[in-house]
Amino acid sequence: MRMRKIMGFFLALVMFMGFLSLNPIVSYANDDANNDVEINSTNFPDNNFRDYVKRRYDADGDDKLSKRELEQVTRIELPRRRGGFSSLKGIEYFKKLKTLICYGNHLTHLDVSHNTELTLLDCGTNQLTSLDLSKNPNLTTLDCNQNRLTSL
Repeated sequence: MRMRKIMGFFLALVMFMGFLSLNPIVSYANDDANNDVEINSTNFPDNNFRDYVKRRYDADGDDKLSKRELEQVTRIELPRRRGGFSSLKGIEYFKKLKTLICYGNHLTHLDVSHNTELTLLDCGTNQLTSLDLSKNPNLTTLDCNQNRLTSL
C-alpha cells in the first residue's frame, strides 16, 4: 500500500512538471513600453497633426506617447489654422478623448470609432463625405455642417 502511494505521488509530480513545460513563463521587462505609441509618420501621417501632438502631448519629449500621456488627453482642438490638417490618422490612440474640435480643415476622412468616450465633435467645414458615429454612444453634441456628407 505504501509503495502505491509513493508511485501515485511520483506520477502526479511527473504530470505536474509536464504541464509546466507546456506553459512557459513569460515576463516582459517593461509592459508600459509595449503600450507606447511612436510619434512618427506611420502613426501620424499628417505633418501638422504630428507636430501638434508632439508639442502638446509628449510631456517627456521622447517622441513617444506613453499610456499615461495618452490617457490624460480628453480634449483636442484643431480649428482652422495656416496649412490646416488633411488627416487625423492617429486620433484613435486617444481612447479617453471626450471633445474633438477640428472644424475648417481639409479632412476627407475622419475615423472616431475608437474614441468611444467622445461627447462633443465639431468637424464642420471640411470635405467629409461620410461619418460613422455608430461606436460613439456618448456623443451629445455634433456639428458637421458644410461638408460633402452623403451618409452619417
